[in-house]
Amino acid sequence: MPKNDVALNLQEDFDALMAEAAEARLPVPQVPWNFVPAKKEDAEFIIAAVQQIRAGCVHRTAQVAEMNAVAERLADSLEARYRPALEAIVKTELAGGKAKSIKLVTGVTDKPTRAGFRTVTGGLRIVDKDAAVAWADEEFATDAETLAAFVKERVVRSPVAQPFKDHYGDTGEVPGGCEVVADEDKFYIK
Repeated sequence: MPKNDVALNLQEDFDALMAEAAEARLPVPQVPWNFVPAKKEDAEFIIAAVQQIRAGCVHRTAQVAEMNAVAERLADSLEARYRPALEAIVKTELAGGKAKSIKLVTGVTDKPTRAGFRTVTGGLRIVDKDAAVAWADEEFATDAETLAAFVKERVVRSPVAQPFKDHYGDTGEVPGGCEVVADEDKFYIK
């Protein structure tokens, strides 16, 4: 590609980006394409423009993250508020059939939303991390690093590390900080 064509493409890209920025109402310093920096003040102007644009990106990223956090909390709250009613509707729709979920057309995505019930396999679960650590410390007399491998981060209803399962399987005794949970149908929306 000849040098002039490259320069023309760069200018067209630049002009298109400036138009996009204006349409998005981004505060962008107006830098003409044909501006040629010739002295220190010109360099400061260009560098300030670049820094201003990048600082705006950081600011908007933080704003979007904050807005998303509020939106997630609002969605969680709304779902929690109506979950019992939604579960009842899905149970009514599923009554008498073999299906475990229904399709819902929400119009938000191009795919139907599914709501239904999944069977969560029961078994031994850690419900009290401190008690589980104390039990493992007494049972195995291990160091804290090894204990960390036994007890996973998510305490409530998290899968249990193998030593707890082995002890329960071998002796039938439920380790401290654990409980045996039956299979359960859990409601979901996807």
